[in-house]
Amino acid sequence: MADFECETPVKSLRKQKVCEICKTTIPVGSPARHVVQVFDGEFYSHTVHQDCREAWNWFFAICDFDDPVSWDIFEAFMAEGPDDGIDLLDAARGYFPHVVSRIEFRMTKEVPND
Repeated sequence: MADFECETPVKSLRKQKVCEICKTTIPVGSPARHVVQVFDGEFYSHTVHQDCREAWNWFFAICDFDDPVSWDIFEAFMAEGPDDGIDLLDAARGYFPHVVSRIEFRMTKEVPND
């Protein structure tokens, strides 16, 4: 749990950013969220897709984490184990289809096929 957190909606980005959650680009003119946190005395500032933030909140609510989890939602899904991670992606598909497609696209690039 963060010691401090402030979240600000951004109607239209002026510069292209990389989403801290899905690690894909957020184009100029897109809506986003700017999140500022202090966690264990460390300052963090993130820009994220709006739907990625909603998916992260959903994911964090259904999973029980003892340790702090990376903001990278791909790493968090895979930390649950490959099979559980895929089950979580399938569960999220109906609520956050764009987030799931960005994660699956990233999986095709980062996870080697057996």
